[in-house]
Amino acid sequence: MKIRSGFVSNSSSCSFTCCISGSTTSGRDGYYEDFTPINCCCGHGFAPQYALDIPENPTLEQKRDIIQSECLESSLKNCDDVDWDNLSDEKVEEVYAASEEDIRGFFSKSYHERGISEAPECICPVCAFQKISRNDRIKYLLKEILGDEGSFKKVDKDIKEKFGNYNDFENYIKEIKP
Repeated sequence: MKIRSGFVSNSSSCSFTCCISGSTTSGRDGYYEDFTPINCCCGHGFAPQYALDIPENPTLEQKRDIIQSECLESSLKNCDDVDWDNLSDEKVEEVYAASEEDIRGFFSKSYHERGISEAPECICPVCAFQKISRNDRIKYLLKEILGDEGSFKKVDKDIKEKFGNYNDFENYIKEIKP
């Protein structure tokens, strides 16, 4: 256990790594140095330059996902009588139509100024399958190499045959680009 003396603040430091590029930013109290991250509702976290625009003609489900985003509730019009847990299709269309301009403005501004937490899937390049996350690439490669049985025995044998020592192996791995 750490015991601190002197001035202690409530500020907290944090860091964030983009799931697409691997670039990292750090910050304090929610303010980041290099970029403000976006996190989609599925858990993908990415830098703002990868965010997609709201689709020109979103589907009903995309509209529902957009208007139910945590970050938007205070910006939407015609929402006084909205039962967010039981949104009818008609109410989704009504709320989206009344707020579409504000929604598009909010998201385009938020990408670079505020970041977004719990962003809708339709702006996530990973959910839209336009970008592949680093972790998903690694999982895919492991599946391709290990096959369905998931055994590392062949991989271990290949590594030991190819490299004379750990230093050679480590130098080889360092050559991999993000």
